[in-house]
Amino acid sequence: MAVTGPVVFDIAKIRLLKAVEAGGDGLPVFSVASIKLEKSPDGPFMMGFTPDGFTCTNIKLSALMMQAYGVQNTQIAGAPNWTDSTAYDIEAKVDSADVARLKDLTPDQRSQMLRPLLADRFKLTLHWGTKDLPVYVLAIAKNGTHLRENVSHQGEGGMMGRGQIRGTDAPISALVRSLSHQAELGRRPILDHTGLTGDYDWDLNWTPNDTSGTAEIPDSSGPSIFTAIQEQLGLKLQPQTASAPVIVIDHVEKPSQN
Repeated sequence: MAVTGPVVFDIAKIRLLKAVEAGGDGLPVFSVASIKLEKSPDGPFMMGFTPDGFTCTNIKLSALMMQAYGVQNTQIAGAPNWTDSTAYDIEAKVDSADVARLKDLTPDQRSQMLRPLLADRFKLTLHWGTKDLPVYVLAIAKNGTHLRENVSHQGEGGMMGRGQIRGTDAPISALVRSLSHQAELGRRPILDHTGLTGDYDWDLNWTPNDTSGTAEIPDSSGPSIFTAIQEQLGLKLQPQTASAPVIVIDHVEKPSQN
């Protein structure tokens, strides 16, 4: 697959991300946070949001930055080596008065709540830039999208497993976020060029394989992720080198533990 012509990341989105970084988002903040050095970094890891906050085990700062800013590792520039080797256990909670507010936040908004935490405890400062990177462009396929627009608006939901992504009442940005974590796509940045602005339901199923970042797969028992996206969603992924957003680390420190 190939696509010609330049692809430029939406500068308006970078401005929006900068505004959120400046603290103009009105999101709840974590009132308490415990950070401990993980003594067994080769062990299992876990990261997730709880009803009253956030928890992670054996997570590196690079992964926290990817979660907080919605980027891939290739979109982080200027970070010291320890951010990708030293692991931490973190337990963070909001005030009891903010617990109810968490239920109404989207996954993206919850992730953005990590930004003040990283700034406070890791002294992280950064700025946004762009860089030419291998990316995938998500666009509508020739015969049109098969996505089902959700009109109930009962709240965004989803599930991601090996060879499966489900979304309910979710924007395309949620699908992009899930796709960007798939090994078959080389965890490249994915640029949304669908122009779709609604909330949708989808159920994407494919045969996982160990080939990263290519449309060629040896397993013929089911569709590749490329085929599944086109046949089941009416969308297509096009590989290209394009200008993508990056976060440039200005300063970061190892945190004091508690």
